[in-house]
Amino acid sequence: MPKAKYKPEENIKSIDQLSMAKLVATKLGLSLSTVIEVVELEQKLTMQHVKEGYKVTKKNYITFTPIKKPTYLMKSKLDGNEYQVPERMTIRAKLGLGFKAFVADGNGKMPDKICRFVDGKEEKPKPVVKKTKITT
Repeated sequence: MPKAKYKPEENIKSIDQLSMAKLVATKLGLSLSTVIEVVELEQKLTMQHVKEGYKVTKKNYITFTPIKKPTYLMKSKLDGNEYQVPERMTIRAKLGLGFKAFVADGNGKMPDKICRFVDGKEEKPKPVVKKTKITT
């Protein structure tokens, strides 16, 4: 018997940006219009900086990296003519390890603060180095 194909669209729940904004507004006691304005501004600034060539990292969540593709000549297989493909930019999006770990682990715990500017790093205890006195 053939194996059933996985169809993600049948197995995934969905939520849109407006619903997320409503949840944030309710949880923080803010107006919906304020939350929508903040979300849209953050998205516009992210896109603007990526377009300007900046690598944008949202710590433990996602990184957007602009990749400049140089101009090149392409020979068409249809008519045999050569066409110049102009320089262009593509974007690489990479999910962060914190995001992947939380989603992959069924019992994972979301950290209270995941952003670089609000989450202090834990102080690791420094290894104890024994000093020995050498005498000759």
